[in-house]
Amino acid sequence: MSSSPLSLPTLAGERITLRAWRGTDAAVVMEASQDPLIPLLTSVPTTSGEPEALAFIERQHNRLLERAGYAFAVADRDGTAIGHIGLFLIPGGSARASAGYWIPGSHRRQGFASDALNTLTSWAVTL
Repeated sequence: MSSSPLSLPTLAGERITLRAWRGTDAAVVMEASQDPLIPLLTSVPTTSGEPEALAFIERQHNRLLERAGYAFAVADRDGTAIGHIGLFLIPGGSARASAGYWIPGSHRRQGFASDALNTLTSWAVTL
């Protein structure tokens, strides 16, 4: 297995785009930090400050460098980040992975999560 960093593609869904996290995406992380469940179940910080949000974004980039998985911002048609989805590799060379995602309350129940999951898994089976 190669020790080089993974490469994050940009993936287009029906209503969303999966892309790399940007510093300008901090607002959605800050919103997610105020959700009662997202910080309990994910690595989203429990405080809503911009420094904490930027540290979360940096951790997502590090997943590629560490070959731990692929972390995407879920963006709407305008390119605004509205959530997160990732494909996280299970160590041991077993070609297994898990998926995790979150969408903050202001963007739920609009089909974004299902579109993101369909887009991610359709791509993942090609790896």
